[in-house]
Amino acid sequence: MYVLNCNITINTQTGKTISYAAVSDVVVDTSIRQLTDTATVIVPRKLAHKGKDITQFVKAGDEITIELGYDDRLKTVFKGFLKRVKTGIPVVLECENEAYALKTIKVAPKVYPALKLGDFVNEYITDYDVKLADANLGEVKIESEVSFTKALDYISQNYPLRFFFRDGIFHAGLPSLLMVDDMATVKFKTGENYISDSLEFITAEDNPVQIIAKCILPDNTPLEHKEPSSVENAEVRTFYVPEAKTVADLEAFAQEKLKTFSLDRMEGSLTAFGEPYIRKGDVVHLFDDESTERDDKQFIAEAVRYRFGRNGYRQEIKLGMQL
Repeated sequence: MYVLNCNITINTQTGKTISYAAVSDVVVDTSIRQLTDTATVIVPRKLAHKGKDITQFVKAGDEITIELGYDDRLKTVFKGFLKRVKTGIPVVLECENEAYALKTIKVAPKVYPALKLGDFVNEYITDYDVKLADANLGEVKIESEVSFTKALDYISQNYPLRFFFRDGIFHAGLPSLLMVDDMATVKFKTGENYISDSLEFITAEDNPVQIIAKCILPDNTPLEHKEPSSVENAEVRTFYVPEAKTVADLEAFAQEKLKTFSLDRMEGSLTAFGEPYIRKGDVVHLFDDESTERDDKQFIAEAVRYRFGRNGYRQEIKLGMQL
């Protein structure tokens, strides 16, 4: 029989280290589609450290690590900072990952005549390892002082780029190129090692796709091509193509990319126990002896929610791009 186990470690700004395993509930949300991962830890009000209430020792800005698992098989599901400590009954610790620290970095007003993503990221990210898929963004105007995270929000809203942290590494660039270095493949088989799913088989005819290919030339001229040029109720996928020089280049790229999306596919999520453990960015390898639509298919784990506490330990895994 497996025994649920967890370990919460808080390194305070005063140099104290507090570690405990008494929690009521933990919820951790992680995704490769967002910069900020979050965690909520609910602890008993009576929890004490050296005879004093824990809220007397911890505060916003303290570093926190959350490990979950069974028996002594613990996995680190979250590392970051306390964003808010809500006192009362119970005590609630609200946390954010490394993005919390980036919010304190200020970006001054400036006009970048031809901004390269790599130069911008490396100018401001100095405390973390960086994995970058570079891109030329053309002219970018920052009209007032903003936080670095706000600047990234602006970039991601105007360019098909993605930013996220995984295992302490800051990833930035084109979604199609941002594959994590230590991607693990985790096997799930229907009826054996996961609890339930909301997977749905979608035919290409039921879900039309439009590809938008963009680039910015060295003289800051923006180019764009849509394939097909007009389609109703389509799922729009936007790609930045830095190597393109002409609209014809974009057209060729979009036509080829459309072939990969105009296919029957699976989408949805599945709920598993705490093992086998999976992280965002890993590969879900799905097996189902009774369904050829599901069997031997692989997907990127786009997001993982970890739930731990009185109702057990669950991983809710959202499937992303099919490989």
